[in-house]
Amino acid sequence: MPVAPITPDPGADGWGRPPRVRPSAGPVPGPPDADPDGLYRPAAVGPHRTARWFILVGAALLLLALPLAVPVNDDPDGEPYLLNEAAADSLTTWEFAPLDLTGLDGRCAATGEAILPGTLEATCMGSNRWDTVDLDVVAMAGVEDAAPSARRGLRAVLASDVSDVPFRPAPADEILHPSLAGRADGLRVSPVIELRSPLGLLDELPEPRDPGVPADTRPVQYGDTAPDGTSGTGSGSGRYTVAAAVLLDGPDGVLYTFAVTGGNERTVAETADHLWGAVRAA
Repeated sequence: MPVAPITPDPGADGWGRPPRVRPSAGPVPGPPDADPDGLYRPAAVGPHRTARWFILVGAALLLLALPLAVPVNDDPDGEPYLLNEAAADSLTTWEFAPLDLTGLDGRCAATGEAILPGTLEATCMGSNRWDTVDLDVVAMAGVEDAAPSARRGLRAVLASDVSDVPFRPAPADEILHPSLAGRADGLRVSPVIELRSPLGLLDELPEPRDPGVPADTRPVQYGDTAPDGTSGTGSGSGRYTVAAAVLLDGPDGVLYTFAVTGGNERTVAETADHLWGAVRAA
């Protein structure tokens, strides 16, 4: 009797499906240890450590960004305080007898901190590029004699006794800008003055005072200097000043006195020549 062939069961093990594997009773193996020798520190992922790092990084970013957020200039438009603007705000004669100080903007900046009302103060780069000088401008109207008026203006900004300092006539066309020399009714220039204290000690900066209150005067020394650059007698303060007084033509008798002060005699003299030559007529 013939025997029928056996048909394989597709669902049985070994017939069309992989054999069943029973899960083992042990733990599932994990990834291998990345630092078996313990050479590296674990990352600071704790909540306290992370919070401290965020605070430190935030404070550092705030310190870096703060200078960019605070405006350097008080002007809402971000424009610098130019000398012409400062002169219009402080000099009483500027409205009817102005000058043009734009030639000084490349090396001078108005401070807005003049000792007396009606005077203009600026800080300027010296002729040797690493020294700075102070520029003070005093304006007076109704002037008939330029020399004593220039001494009064110089005394106002220096708070020193300059009553004996001579203001000698000088050729305007050789010192001033041609446009201003054409309007000058006279130019007087002082010698280089070395500011001195009565005891030969360093002069202190004068304190601001109210107009009309006499200042404590300090004598000055001018004239020849010793080979080492100091005055021939006594001890100086290491501060030097030279001034020029320009009387404008016209019925108002307007006198502008420009004083340049610094710590180096040669720098003061050379810088004054540059500054006076850059002032133009308006």
